[in-house]
Amino acid sequence: MRHLDSSTADRALAPGPVARAGFVAAALALSATAPAAEPISRTHTAAVSPEGLVAHWTFDEGQGTTVHDRAGSHHGVLHGAKWAAGVSGTALRFDVSGAYAEFNPGAGLDMTDELTISAWLKSENFDTPIVNKLTYYAPGNYDFRTERSGALSLSHEVGPGQRMSHYESTARLSVGRWHHVAVSLKAGGDVNFYVDGHAAGTARQVGRFGLVNREPLRIGAKPDPY
Repeated sequence: MRHLDSSTADRALAPGPVARAGFVAAALALSATAPAAEPISRTHTAAVSPEGLVAHWTFDEGQGTTVHDRAGSHHGVLHGAKWAAGVSGTALRFDVSGAYAEFNPGAGLDMTDELTISAWLKSENFDTPIVNKLTYYAPGNYDFRTERSGALSLSHEVGPGQRMSHYESTARLSVGRWHHVAVSLKAGGDVNFYVDGHAAGTARQVGRFGLVNREPLRIGAKPDPY
């Protein structure tokens, strides 16, 4: 894993979200707590336990353009995403044609001290945004994605411009196969990745974490083309 630190001049405001995803998602959960050191399994994750749970999108509606938060009121709107078969039940396909889901800013979607994200994913390609709360040309509060190598990565803003910390998993995903993926972060502690219930890389959290913004949470898209 690596820590990056760079800066650029301010850019113009974004024209709108850029969808670059290529995956099917059967569920996604967001928690404001990080688990203990044990691996996050497929059937029991800190992100879907009651403690610290902020949002849990199960994508089981099967139709329509609204996705409901089963843990609270962070409901979202679909833009081009298609309903598909999931691990069991339905899922959503986010592809490069412009498919994403957007959730309005609200209490709890910005993480300030701890973070856990977990999801069921079947990748069609890599180098894609999974879920983020990004600002235009800046790392934002958090950015969970796949790298070109098939690794998972998490980035977060640590200061003005494009100063960020960046961490990657040691395990790689496979195209066309369902994986349960998760990442947890504790400010001043560790960042831990998990794939299919097994530890998949750890590193010390570096720099400031918890810089909030007014951007929506997005699945399958980011606010800039990079």
